[in-house]
Amino acid sequence: MKDTVFYERVLKLCSEKGISVTALAEAIGKQASTASGWKKGAVPRADTLRQVADYFGVSTGYLTGDESVNVENVHTNNGIIGHAHAPVTIVNGSERLLSANEIELLHIFSELNAIEQAKVLVFANELKEKQRK
Repeated sequence: MKDTVFYERVLKLCSEKGISVTALAEAIGKQASTASGWKKGAVPRADTLRQVADYFGVSTGYLTGDESVNVENVHTNNGIIGHAHAPVTIVNGSERLLSANEIELLHIFSELNAIEQAKVLVFANELKEKQRK
């Protein structure tokens, strides 16, 4: 399976950081040939995808083009209102940084398929209801 979205996003992030894709591969402990594979459309394994996402501070969903959950976007009940340089949320009109647990939960959630995401939402709502009692 070829995937140009991943390579295009990695290329953009590398450019912004002033490094080459080869330097990125080496920085995360991969061989230079790994970067060549990405350029040809190779899809990285999940662990490599996570390393790249962590290196740049972005979600794996952003790297793969699945932006259904993207911790870089600021959300309110009205939808996406802008782009942030750090994971933030708007609560009662005030901006706050997301906690490490919230960021990790978003990372995990973004890697699930739609059915698994729905299950997580049902479970979370059940937990919230139990907490109210």
